[in-house]
Amino acid sequence: MATKVAADVAEAEFERFLATMDLDAEHVWDTQEDECRVILRAMEAGTLVLNDDGEPVFTPSEGDAITFAEPRGRHRSQMSKQSDAIKKSFALIAGITQQPPKRFEDMRQRDLKVVEAVVMLFLVG
Repeated sequence: MATKVAADVAEAEFERFLATMDLDAEHVWDTQEDECRVILRAMEAGTLVLNDDGEPVFTPSEGDAITFAEPRGRHRSQMSKQSDAIKKSFALIAGITQQPPKRFEDMRQRDLKVVEAVVMLFLVG
């Protein structure tokens, strides 16, 4: 792959992605180093960029660009083997906050992490 973006610029963009999505950079690098390197190479090649919302947009060698929208609560239950437990946790959060469960299913992952942290304090306190 030809380099179109300087390595330091790609690294800064990757850090922007992690910060925008409220991902712990140290943890991501420690647990997903291979994936991080693939992403950085694609950024350097110019095939992976971030849109104004900090979401990755990948242009494959064939076909249209693919935007990876920020995950929401409902995506977590779709990818989890514990989807019943996640639905129950949304019901618990809904009860505590007097909001409909759909609000948390539709919530951005970075916001949902804060909500869940507050609820955990209630549960363990």
